[in-house]
Amino acid sequence: MNYELDDTIAAIATAPGDGGLCVVRISGKTSLEVADRIFRGKDRPSRCKTHTIHYGRVVEPDTEA
Repeated sequence: MNYELDDTIAAIATAPGDGGLCVVRISGKTSLEVADRIFRGKDRPSRCKTHTIHYGRVVEPDTEA
């Protein structure tokens, strides 16, 4: 696998199986732009303090589905 240091990446950070929560970790140069497009919560990720936890849902980009 090839990747650049500037790539934006995301991965599920919780154990596999059934559960009430899923942690998705995202990092990289455009991570806030991506998170703003796919995360629906109380506030947009780009407006939140860093290193904090927020409850919401992940949707298809630019939709509510």
